[in-house]
Amino acid sequence: MAARAAAADKLDVTMIETDGSAENARGAYREGAVRARVVVGPLTRAEVGALTGEIMTVPTLVLNLPEAPANAPLTAPRLPKHMSALALNIEIEAQSAARAVYSTGTRTAVVVTTGSALQKRAAAAFTEAWIDLGGNLGETVEFAGSFARVRQGVDKARSEIVFLAADAQSARLLRPYLGRNTTVIATSQVYAGAPKSEAQKFHDMNGIRFIDMPWLHQSERSAAHGIARPEAPLPADLERLYALGIDAYRIAQELARGRVDFDLDGVTGKLHVHAGQIEREPIEAEYRDGEAVAPQ
Repeated sequence: MAARAAAADKLDVTMIETDGSAENARGAYREGAVRARVVVGPLTRAEVGALTGEIMTVPTLVLNLPEAPANAPLTAPRLPKHMSALALNIEIEAQSAARAVYSTGTRTAVVVTTGSALQKRAAAAFTEAWIDLGGNLGETVEFAGSFARVRQGVDKARSEIVFLAADAQSARLLRPYLGRNTTVIATSQVYAGAPKSEAQKFHDMNGIRFIDMPWLHQSERSAAHGIARPEAPLPADLERLYALGIDAYRIAQELARGRVDFDLDGVTGKLHVHAGQIEREPIEAEYRDGEAVAPQ
């Protein structure tokens, strides 16, 4: 709705709530498809998966990707006709991280991951993308409480690149054990928000590069001009969902006009839409002097 308020072309918007169940998602979709030129949503993977069997008659922009079958490659899944997906899934960020560090010329990387399911997904996506690019994986280390094990794994691989699959709290603990001269790259999970004071700066994160979206780190970017920020500061994860809503509205505008091939300078990244497929290019930021910074 913040994007709608700033837009010259204000689409009529009807909200239909869902309860997370597959049956309810399908019912809400059918109701919306009868009444609208474009349907946006649902948000959860389970609900999106429930719609993949629907016959779609209007452009539909879902806000996640369906669950992939076990052992399936981590490429974008095939979606039904008229369905597009704008997703903030961690796999996209991990793949972007692989491309960013591969471009530096280094061909051996180490993966350090915590044991959470989300971080294991990030580690798997980075590994697959890195190998597909032609890189070598020197070591994969799962942190289970032993910092010495992490240091030994990184030292053994003798790599200049470490992909760190961890949240912000774990990243602060692990950074000293990843090598002083090592390039460390991660996903947006290492960024939980800006420090509230000089004393709370994250100096122990200095040097960590990570993939994220312009909305959080490039406030002067033209794509964000005229868009109202939340009235009260939100945690970083909720700011990302807010940004997802902004870009979803902009894409919905284009779909309502009948466009299927277009580019947008979005607040979640550069967006390339072609025949229903949406490619999102996030940005890279880095911790310097205790704060996250990105090119403006």
